[in-house]
Amino acid sequence: MLPSIIDLWQAGRGRRAALAAIGPLVDRSRERLNGIADIAWLDPYMIGFLVMLITLIARHKVGVLDSDALGIVQREAWAEITGLKAELIGEEIFHLSANSHKEFEAGCRNAVVFHETLSRISSVGEEPLPDFSMAVANATSPFRALDDGEAAIAESASIASLWHQYFDEHIPPRREDVGGEGIG
Repeated sequence: MLPSIIDLWQAGRGRRAALAAIGPLVDRSRERLNGIADIAWLDPYMIGFLVMLITLIARHKVGVLDSDALGIVQREAWAEITGLKAELIGEEIFHLSANSHKEFEAGCRNAVVFHETLSRISSVGEEPLPDFSMAVANATSPFRALDDGEAAIAESASIASLWHQYFDEHIPPRREDVGGEGIG
């Protein structure tokens, strides 16, 4: 029983790390895009991107998680980010992965690139783990004080640009934004 308690504790830490890194970026996108329709979260690319990014950030925070703990992290973080029920995603991830769905795989690959960039930009000195929260805060605050230096501004722009490319550009416009009736 003790390993199960430790696994759940590790899963909770991983989930919180993923939410702290991804949540502000998604919130910023929701503002920029005037909301995100529920159906967008079930797009294979989006599932691949978000679930892989959640996985990478959680593993970066807590190390290796067994498959049950990782599943908990993925479902719960995805549900908190999207506002949808966690039950919707488990089987969908399995189905898309087992069938080598191209859009799902593209989302996973882009999440790896985004995570690598976030890790590189976030690493500070000898710290074993990058401080994602600072990099995300910089990326979601476009107007920075001049004394923060050009490097911080360039890093923030890099993360924001990648997020736009890998996330925002894959969100379909809401129907009311293109002249139809709203769905979300």
